[in-house]
Amino acid sequence: MKTKLVFLGIYILSNTILIRSQTLDREVRNDFCKNAKYHYFYGTNSFFALMNITLKRIGINDPYKMDEAVRNICSNESLQNSFFENVYNVSKGLDKQQYLSMGMKYNNVEKLIDYMVLKSPHKEQNNLPKNTIINDDLVNESNKIDKKQLLQSIYPKSVFINDSTVLRKESFTNEDFKEVEIEFKTVIAKEYSYTDEKNDEDRIKILFYSKKEKEIAFFDILIMTDLGERGYKSIENASFNRRRLYIDKSKRNISGFETIKEYGKTYFVVNYTDENNKNMSDYYTIDLKIIKTSTKNEFIQNIENQDVKIVKLISKEDLKKIFLPKKLTNPKQLFSVSNFKYRMINLIGSINYNFIENIYVNETNITNDSNYLTVRGFREKGFNTKNKDNYIIAIDPKTQILFVGIRKDDKLLLYGEEKVFPNEIYQWKLIEENIK
Repeated sequence: MKTKLVFLGIYILSNTILIRSQTLDREVRNDFCKNAKYHYFYGTNSFFALMNITLKRIGINDPYKMDEAVRNICSNESLQNSFFENVYNVSKGLDKQQYLSMGMKYNNVEKLIDYMVLKSPHKEQNNLPKNTIINDDLVNESNKIDKKQLLQSIYPKSVFINDSTVLRKESFTNEDFKEVEIEFKTVIAKEYSYTDEKNDEDRIKILFYSKKEKEIAFFDILIMTDLGERGYKSIENASFNRRRLYIDKSKRNISGFETIKEYGKTYFVVNYTDENNKNMSDYYTIDLKIIKTSTKNEFIQNIENQDVKIVKLISKEDLKKIFLPKKLTNPKQLFSVSNFKYRMINLIGSINYNFIENIYVNETNITNDSNYLTVRGFREKGFNTKNKDNYIIAIDPKTQILFVGIRKDDKLLLYGEEKVFPNEIYQWKLIEENIK
């Protein structure tokens, strides 16, 4: 009986903690809605736009009803929660700064962020692909497998170059539909250990790289279960070649492989020299899904809806090329400064710079939202325009680092001189994605 009572007590306590973590204190909500009302009616354009989108998403489109809904936001938890979700989705990890800039108390912001973090994985988990590794931060490069023994078991007729590299043959069908044997140099590029949460077991993922001079190159993945003292066992029911990733000929001059962790994610990075003799790096997940390509100072990342985010890290020399006047009263001041033009062309290219200059002549607004100076320009005025081309430039007034968003021919491009983009750029992107 006592055992049952203890179990019941633990169950009730654990459920109480869970319920508290999935609800938000009234004090936090009051702090938010008090500041939200002020910023909607008297604050920044970016906050107004974000709230505007939130209202439309819950079915409120009339301007009068929008104002009325915000006046009563303290009694409308549905609107509050929708706004929290919008900020969480658009701020890319900068949501804490978003709420602090509104004037919310630090402790309340911490509680709000924790609430959203706990809430979001449960909501998104159903959309995750099968056999995914949920805790990516628990993926680690490892050295558990006897590489020589593994290569010997997979390619028994191979010739060893060293303990992790062999020369071996594989049958291929050529252009004349004849089967031929091709000799490959195969190396174990990387080995990763992780926990497969779906099957509740420790696993090893091994990445092989095979190459035939400059003719064919590809990666293969072998997944093995860690059986503890009993060793390792392949989970493959058929040939593991079905996950093969062929490498384009422009990327075959490989100089090395490395593992890089960024923002809690583990990337398998392939360093190579391209056809233009540029040193490049491809970032892959350990499932060999490419995430981004970078040069030494440039990162090109495909993001949702075929939009592109490009980062060109500014050099120390170019950072000295400052362009902001002591007091900026007119955008013409910026576009007449040679250092501004140089920095912009270096970041976005001359074609995009000319695109911005032509738009800027028609209409430009300057606001000082949050901690960034923003310049906006539109091809046409109004909400029902046919041509949606426009841009935003966000400038950190202290460091004079530039960020640019361009909408051209219904495609969005994001440029930055640093990897972490400000909220102004992401909020602009969110608004543009909702304009058809």
